[in-house]
Amino acid sequence: MKSDKKGCTLVEVIISAAILGIVIISLSNIFVLSKIGSAKAKHRMKAMNLLRTKMEEIKERSYYNIEALINIDEVESDVDDYIGTDELLNDTRTTSVSKDANNNLEVTVTIVWDEKRWLGTGQQSEDLVTLITPLN
Repeated sequence: MKSDKKGCTLVEVIISAAILGIVIISLSNIFVLSKIGSAKAKHRMKAMNLLRTKMEEIKERSYYNIEALINIDEVESDVDDYIGTDELLNDTRTTSVSKDANNNLEVTVTIVWDEKRWLGTGQQSEDLVTLITPLN
């Protein structure tokens, strides 16, 4: 005797729902990871802009004014808050100057900030280094 019933059994419905659930969870994880990656890239770009701004301020000074900064580390905390955006968490910008054997000044500007992660926070940092030569 042949049955003419058309439709899905309960087992088929449960399996279909499970497969659909796995697909949806996988796609939502992709969106979450892309949002985290986007935030990290935004923070790094913000940090690099803060480094460039400081380096431009230093390069506007004369060689001798910059030379006076040797062995004096200039430390600024929560730098991005001063310019109206507080996107970086616990950021600190440090500027240091050293002189090599040829009287070139090596200026290093470093920024360190806390980055939110799945389990707490971790520190991130970026450096920008330039050489300034004396005028003869």
